[in-house]
Amino acid sequence: MTDFGLIDDDFPAKLSVSHVRIEYQLMRRIGKIQRLPTSTLTSQYPCPLSKPSKIDQLLGQAYAAHQSRRLRDAEKLYRQVLRRSPRDSDAANLLGLLYIETNRFDEARKLISRAVSIKPEDPQSHYNLGIAMHEYGDTDGAINHFGMATRLAPDNTEAWVALGNVQKADGQPANACNSYREALRTDQSHTVARSGLSDSLNDMGAIENDRGDFDEAKRLYGEALATNTNNAKAALNLGMLHEQLGDPDAAREHILAALEADNHFADAHFHLAHLKNHDSSADDVERMKSLFASDATTPKEKAMLAYGIGKALDKQADYEQEFAWLERAHELQKSYEKFEPQANNDLFRGLRDTFTQHVIDDVVSDCDSHLLFVVGMPRSGTSLADQILASHADVFGFGERMLAAQAVELFKQQHGATSYPREVPTVTTTELNSIARSLLAALATDLGEETVIVDTTPSNFVHIGFLAMIFPRARFVLCTRHPLDVCLSIYQHPLSESHAYAHELSDLGGYYAAYQELVDHWTKVLGSRIFVQQYERVVGGLDDSVRALLHFCRLEFDPACIDFHTTERIVKTPSASQVRQPIYSSSIGRWRRYAKQLDPLKIQLEQALGTSLD
Repeated sequence: MTDFGLIDDDFPAKLSVSHVRIEYQLMRRIGKIQRLPTSTLTSQYPCPLSKPSKIDQLLGQAYAAHQSRRLRDAEKLYRQVLRRSPRDSDAANLLGLLYIETNRFDEARKLISRAVSIKPEDPQSHYNLGIAMHEYGDTDGAINHFGMATRLAPDNTEAWVALGNVQKADGQPANACNSYREALRTDQSHTVARSGLSDSLNDMGAIENDRGDFDEAKRLYGEALATNTNNAKAALNLGMLHEQLGDPDAAREHILAALEADNHFADAHFHLAHLKNHDSSADDVERMKSLFASDATTPKEKAMLAYGIGKALDKQADYEQEFAWLERAHELQKSYEKFEPQANNDLFRGLRDTFTQHVIDDVVSDCDSHLLFVVGMPRSGTSLADQILASHADVFGFGERMLAAQAVELFKQQHGATSYPREVPTVTTTELNSIARSLLAALATDLGEETVIVDTTPSNFVHIGFLAMIFPRARFVLCTRHPLDVCLSIYQHPLSESHAYAHELSDLGGYYAAYQELVDHWTKVLGSRIFVQQYERVVGGLDDSVRALLHFCRLEFDPACIDFHTTERIVKTPSASQVRQPIYSSSIGRWRRYAKQLDPLKIQLEQALGTSLD
């Protein structure tokens, strides 16, 4: 149950006599009644001098039983009151709150709805009904009635907090911020409201970050921290944003602040260990190991800590122990992320069988946009290629916009959930035009006057054939790197669930072999529309490689592409720090440090690819 407020330990043990009507707040499932401040109680409900009626006496007995936790007796007595006085809104409210305590939320909302119908202008009835609606699972109903409570009692702090909490949980951070601010207007020291406001500002920052408004995201994260200096998530988000924007010192400062606020924050430990400008101390590693061993740490948190410990040991050149921790991380991830090798092989085979050169050339859209797709396995140099291209004056780098996945989803909406890729040969120019327009419309608000638009989603390699039909003028940069360096780097990073093939080295090898077979097919059927950029060649000859890449993209040479590391832009990949350095060769052949651990993978790949990897 969401905690809408603090327990009032001064709640009276007995119901006040006669017609005094008390205000009620949230009931905890563990059984304690909470209530709102009642400073205006007696002025709103003056206590008459007349002898209490039998109904009032019975209600008092019911409430006394309720307070002493004799809930069955209380329920019976409340029901007696309602049988004798069906329009007693207090009895309906109290019995409804008893049902909230005992998890009978459907009965609770029906009873408290009766109280609202009797006294529609009573803010407390709306507040209680909001509680019942929330616990029943009716979020809209809860927001409606908490909102009504705030309109009827605009100075009721707890009603504003309750409204803010439900709005925040419902993914309405802007509305939640407004509600929490109203709560703080009436009580500046309200810790729940202040914490909720800080969390909602952080959520708004994350939304702006995803939208690409990084200045606004930075402002919102900062305001979240100003509101609550102990907001570890906001501190970490601000630190990560600074890292992606190329300010490692500010990144380190804020990530350390996140750990100061919450030293059990696994994600903060992970990101601190991975900062280019931070070498984890022995104490850092011991803290991560201690947290890893704790029973209170979840499997996902343990996995992040294991990656963090691995990175710290990597920087210390203790590669054997590093790999052991990486194995622990992947073993944990396997418990909640699954990979089906046969399903993946079937998909890749279906793509090769469907997207023949005849199918790709037969029907295309009328779209004339100049899109460029940088694709490849993760950790193959896609971020480097993206940074080089984005440094050009005539290039707009979108980053990872997942256009291929969106295109496939639009096709499935037209043809059915299981239609792709089987029904692609039946697609019409009209349908492809519709998909192209939808994808471009989503990009239009961000476009400048650049002539080349780049989507750098590595996994777009899966659907190159479909993208070629939707965007007949599109070109593709396929990034390659030594297979073992690629696989090692994938194994060292906690990628998203779609990369669950990484959790077993044998699955990783099988996936790489399937990938190679698929991109060989795309290269065969698309020919000159695909440019293969080999990472090792870029490192060995940057100038020539950049000129060849720009020539393929039909762009004039721009010296800024050689100085790509000085380009100021957001980089949201694990390579954020690497692409802000001049070209370096230390990543070439890193797999040899782990030759013993990677030997089975090496043998598997050599057999699948038909070549030596020494």
